[in-house]
Amino acid sequence: MITALFLLHLFLIAAYAAYSRLFQRDHTSRFLAELALLSLLPFFGFLLLLLLRISHKSNAQQKEDLSALYGEFKKTRSVAKLGRLQSADIIPVQDLLLFEDPLTRRNALTRVIKQDQLDNPSILLDAVRDKDTEIAHYAVSIMTHRIAKLELKLNRLRKKVGKTSDDLLLLKKYAALLKHYLKDTILDANSRNKWRAEYEAALDAILRKEKNEKLYWVERIELALSIKDYHSARKYGLAFFKRFSDQEEAYLLYMRYCHLTGRYTMLHRTLQRLKSSRIPFSPTALETVRFWDQGGQHAS
Repeated sequence: MITALFLLHLFLIAAYAAYSRLFQRDHTSRFLAELALLSLLPFFGFLLLLLLRISHKSNAQQKEDLSALYGEFKKTRSVAKLGRLQSADIIPVQDLLLFEDPLTRRNALTRVIKQDQLDNPSILLDAVRDKDTEIAHYAVSIMTHRIAKLELKLNRLRKKVGKTSDDLLLLKKYAALLKHYLKDTILDANSRNKWRAEYEAALDAILRKEKNEKLYWVERIELALSIKDYHSARKYGLAFFKRFSDQEEAYLLYMRYCHLTGRYTMLHRTLQRLKSSRIPFSPTALETVRFWDQGGQHAS
């Protein structure tokens, strides 16, 4: 009995395959997906496939490959970018994650992931954790590919830096790539500590050779504060303050160090020096000054 049902199942699959290729002329990807569905769900797969066909025909405006949806996605991205929104390239993806229809959601998201359009790591992580296993699979694949590609670049640059440690431009390129890698890649604790140490060493090497670029002072102090290396934060903070006393970042970073270490007396001295300086305040500096003037030392 079981053998007869199995043979009947194979016959029906073969008959459907022949009919689909001769008369339906579906895209190869859809054809293969339907065969997989029929193989994995004996008999019930035919019923499910029939319902999907009927649903598709009842809505002629929805193309089978969701090209209309994807076209709208690209249009939304273009409009958002014209408006120079900070998160322009991820707004449509966030919308796709909220789609209730599982088939539409899956097709749209997997298409975006396959075409490497998903640039934001937090959205990619949401896709990895998605309850739809197909979406999660593609997200894991693209994430793994990106990490491997970045690490290959990093290892190549690391070897070059080791051979030509006096090349300042190469050091800056390496530091920029490390910063990008640490910011946009989801890493385990050991890997993050390893590459963060590389980033720290690269910044130290740059500052030994080039002391007049504010960017690397800021990055080095922010890195020290982020890992609670307050000794290095104070060391570089004071050196930065001495060299760039006409820049608000020197004051703000040192005040941040004082706040994190509970040195409020020193913080307010630095605040008064900033207020009495002739430095034009940015919105960030103005907000910081107002915060501490209003008793911000009591904030956690």
